[in-house]
Amino acid sequence: MHQSDVSRALEWGLRIRPVAETVADCWTWVQQIDAEGTAPAPRDAVGMDPQREAQLLALWRTQAGSA
Repeated sequence: MHQSDVSRALEWGLRIRPVAETVADCWTWVQQIDAEGTAPAPRDAVGMDPQREAQLLALWRTQAGSA
């Protein structure tokens, strides 16, 4: 996916982790900040309008089915 040279980051101690481990740690963190009440407030108007998303997905499915 990425063509970047990460050798310098590895030299500095970066460790490449399995995706499942990263996701599990992120989920633990989200639950922790939610339980502590330190999670940021939800932002309004972030992301695509749900109706527009449904339209685009329907179009994509139609086009993917005809390929």
